[in-house]
Amino acid sequence: MESGGGVNASVGGGSAELTVTVEMSPEQEQPPPRPPECGEFYFDEVSAVRFWFDGVFVSVIAFIGFWANLVALLVLSRNARNLNA
Repeated sequence: MESGGGVNASVGGGSAELTVTVEMSPEQEQPPPRPPECGEFYFDEVSAVRFWFDGVFVSVIAFIGFWANLVALLVLSRNARNLNA
């Protein structure tokens, strides 16, 4: 992308013209990324963490807890039968 500017000057009856052309590389055309404000989060990182903790981690813990409760019921029911006999 090119941007140009011109300056015309007249001194003592004569005139002079100055033309300036500036070429910008594609890296310079985009502004730098804005740092996050206080309390502002990056959506992609939060989504990834939410997926692993709210989805996978909680489901695995619930599955383990369900089977542990079944094992506890079996153990306690055997002990109850022995106490009643």
